[in-house]
Amino acid sequence: MNPRHATGRIASLFVSLALSACFPLDGPEHRLDEQYYLWAADISEQMALYRQLPENGGIERVGQTVFAAGADRRHVIAQRHPQGDRTRTEYFILERAKDAPLADSKTSVRGPFTKEEFEQARVRLGVAPTLSFSVVLERL
Repeated sequence: MNPRHATGRIASLFVSLALSACFPLDGPEHRLDEQYYLWAADISEQMALYRQLPENGGIERVGQTVFAAGADRRHVIAQRHPQGDRTRTEYFILERAKDAPLADSKTSVRGPFTKEEFEQARVRLGVAPTLSFSVVLERL
């Protein structure tokens, strides 16, 4: 094999590896619907729940590290490992009727809850029993 071709193939391999490190397989954005999405600015561990703003961008509703979420017309539910600590799981419920593009998230987001508190809050807030975590990022 020609040394130039071998060098080119090795360089291509390194570029491919570098790009895959910058853009992980699960991607930087995961849409729940037209208004809500999960997004990480730089690394997957920064994954958070955002609400789309009217112009561009979004506003954070549940901070990192969100690894599961689901949405229906009335609520958004999310699970996170706070600061990436996989030994802990916190749960959140967002009431869409109380949310607005520039509103403080304290107005619409309930939590963090334990699993048991979350199940109780689901009933209290009228979250549909059929609403599930439709986006689950296993790596996080």
